[in-house]
Amino acid sequence: MIILKGVVVPIVTPLKKQSQDRINEVAVEKLCNFLISKGVHGLFPCGTTGEGFLLSKETRKELASLVVKKAKRRVPVVIQTGCIDTKSTIELTKQARDIGADGAAVISPYFYRYNFDSLKEHFVTVARSVPGFPIYLYN
Repeated sequence: MIILKGVVVPIVTPLKKQSQDRINEVAVEKLCNFLISKGVHGLFPCGTTGEGFLLSKETRKELASLVVKKAKRRVPVVIQTGCIDTKSTIELTKQARDIGADGAAVISPYFYRYNFDSLKEHFVTVARSVPGFPIYLYN
């Protein structure tokens, strides 16, 4: 298991000018190479800085796959997989595991207010869906 340490960068999401939901693959590769060359210890796509919540699930999956591929195991990649619902969070978390990410970061479901037991059940359900895969609670 990878232990995160140092600077793990929440990366921006380069999009094509023509569309707000199409990834600019060349820019993603350049960004990954630049950050790794500057000595970052890990990459964190699809989070707040990357506006992951504004992207479709398909685009988030595409970005996650692309970052893992372009990082080439030079640094750990942790994908932010949290969504407003548990089912979608599990779908994205399983995809992160399957593409070779080093872990997933999961936010609390947003918009509605949840009590402690409901939040705990959400996180436990997600973690149980991917046994042995590192899950980080992202606040």
